[in-house]
Amino acid sequence: MHVLILQAMKDKLIIGILLLFTMPTFAQNNIFGVIKNQSEQTISQASVKATNATGGVFNASSDATGNYKLDLPNGNYIIEYDGKGYARKMFEGITIQDTTLELNVVLGPLSKKMTGVTIKTTIKKENIQSIITLQKNSNSIMDAISAEAIKQIPSRNTADVMKRISGITLVDNKFIVVRGLSDRYNAAYLNGTPLPSTDPDKKAFAFDIFPSNVLDNIIVIKAATADVPAELAGGYISLNTKDGIKQDEIFVQLGLGINTNSISQGFKKSQRGSTDFLGIDDGKRALPSSMPADLKTYSNLPLADKLSISKSFTNSFGFGKNGLVPNNSLQASFAKKIELKKVKLGIIGAVSYSNNFRTEKALRNDVGTNITDTSFSYSDLAYRQNAVAGAMLNLSADLGKKQKISFKNFINQNTEIADIERTGSQPFQDYDVKSFAHTYTSNTLLSTQLQGNHAILDNKFSVEWGLGYNKIDRAIPDF
Repeated sequence: MHVLILQAMKDKLIIGILLLFTMPTFAQNNIFGVIKNQSEQTISQASVKATNATGGVFNASSDATGNYKLDLPNGNYIIEYDGKGYARKMFEGITIQDTTLELNVVLGPLSKKMTGVTIKTTIKKENIQSIITLQKNSNSIMDAISAEAIKQIPSRNTADVMKRISGITLVDNKFIVVRGLSDRYNAAYLNGTPLPSTDPDKKAFAFDIFPSNVLDNIIVIKAATADVPAELAGGYISLNTKDGIKQDEIFVQLGLGINTNSISQGFKKSQRGSTDFLGIDDGKRALPSSMPADLKTYSNLPLADKLSISKSFTNSFGFGKNGLVPNNSLQASFAKKIELKKVKLGIIGAVSYSNNFRTEKALRNDVGTNITDTSFSYSDLAYRQNAVAGAMLNLSADLGKKQKISFKNFINQNTEIADIERTGSQPFQDYDVKSFAHTYTSNTLLSTQLQGNHAILDNKFSVEWGLGYNKIDRAIPDF
């Protein structure tokens, strides 16, 4: 009996000692509660700040359900509650001493004397969200794609990018068809100035000659409105190059690839010039100096003179060294901000380069007068090299008070070299065919623009102006 009593007293003593050591651990110094508005709706992301007498500051914020919790050491505090769109509330003389305090708060609306807050900023049109906002606020049928989205697309040129726009179809991987209407019904613009046709035989712009890394955004308007030119029935396609600078940056992208058809079929090349990899002819394909400047003069020459001139042409017919070079590409750009006393200068430069090889096979058949008779039957192997080189330099000056002037320059060289080997037959003439063709086609696009944007009459109106010069040259020097 005595043993049981002593054991019970011993157990109580141990429990008492354990409680003595653990009581300070359970003591919590904090303020918690719920923040609501006058309609009993909880307020999220409201800030709670506690300042003690020694200048210590402790911060917290309410969660999605309006609950908050602020852990504090012992002391006297001033507690402030602040929510966006609500009047600030403050409690003074709050004492925390080894305890917890539940403090539920109701925030009232801002004073009616406050008419509102206006935040003024510049919308960056290369941002995906700003493009979505532009589409939502547009009063026309339009689609757009931003520079931010273009960076996520493995594309080399503008034509590749526009495949991602709804309602757009590509013909020959370069011409645009909008909502089923032919490319000649479209209007292409660069920074607000019209682009000339790249095809000498029809009104059409080949978008594959324009690199994608220099673009700020692409906007396609699919229905005529009062703010776009009236010369279109298909689509108004606006290409806008990079202009605004948020921060200094350098961007470099390299690419390598291979065409599996070129590996399996092999790749044959005609004789090349030293600068063909840049899409620039080094003069290898130029007419000889003995050739008259115009066709009429040549036609009136005696036959002996014509034969003499023909012998002065370079004999570059046939295939040169065979071999396949991997497809390669380079895109690089930089942006630099320079701040002077009253002027902010911005410089954006970009270069783009790509050199691609592909082998294509085509079958060509035709029938004669009788549908059962074959007029000809050809099998073509085309070895194509496409070289694109371009550069951009945009300069802008922010003169303050919403006065801005920009000077934008762009040049691009796009060249395709095609070597075609044809075999087949013409049954009606009873002979077989084996022929070769070598073509060199280069397109050069030059664009320079001077633009300005000025606020006038106490910022009530703005004036935009622009001067632009765009030129496209196509050359087929030797066929």
